[in-house]
Amino acid sequence: MKKNKLSKYMEYAKSLIRKAMHEKKYRANGVNVKYILEQEENSKALVVVFSACTRPGIPARYNYMRTLEGVKCNKLFVLDDLAQDKRGSYYLGSYPDYDFEKATKKLIDSIIEKNKIEKCYFCGSSKGGWAALNFGVMYNSSIGDGIIIGAPQYHLGNYLNAPANHVTLESIAGDNPIEKVIYDLNGHLKENIIKNSQNKLQPVYLHYSEKEHTYQEHIKDMISLLEDQGYSMHCDVLDYEDHWDVSIHYPEFLLKSLSSYEF
Repeated sequence: MKKNKLSKYMEYAKSLIRKAMHEKKYRANGVNVKYILEQEENSKALVVVFSACTRPGIPARYNYMRTLEGVKCNKLFVLDDLAQDKRGSYYLGSYPDYDFEKATKKLIDSIIEKNKIEKCYFCGSSKGGWAALNFGVMYNSSIGDGIIIGAPQYHLGNYLNAPANHVTLESIAGDNPIEKVIYDLNGHLKENIIKNSQNKLQPVYLHYSEKEHTYQEHIKDMISLLEDQGYSMHCDVLDYEDHWDVSIHYPEFLLKSLSSYEF
């Protein structure tokens, strides 16, 4: 466990260095999307990584850059540090237009086009897992080839309505009624994305623990819907109790899942 935590701190330090040296901004729909693109010559594959939720008081940061160093493909790390506390808006932006979500989609589209990408994989844990599933399903009928997620939230409105996350909820809601926004966020993945998807070809690789609260509150219902909709599920189940431990266990799962593909 100590080794895993040390690796986590090293990951954070390296991400700060790369952020200072390589971060770029993509502007669309009136908003800026921060990202780091690592290109691999002769590769037509792209791994898109979304940042996880941070603890209160800590701004969002890039994740799993060090983890993916040895993976020989193009890598796009997308940052969401919106909201007053800079912890992000789940890659959505303000209700009801969700301009940040649209801008992020345009960024991914532009990277795919410029680099002639043929296969795309969507990855992330916690907040990043929610985003990876959200955007990954959008590409089901085109270029998406796999979704690899760790302990994501699912009933997003309920989750953001908790005191620790209310700043994010208020940032998304703006002047709109909170209850209306909570209802919309709870149905965003289920009604707007998953049920509307035309093709269910991508396998979903899912890491979680049945002993931490996210399973009963979110993951159990999410698995049921994905299976009902015909998704192929590959689950990795551990037994830790603290949700924050997903960042310790997910990197190994991410690499193992990606190893089943040829880049």
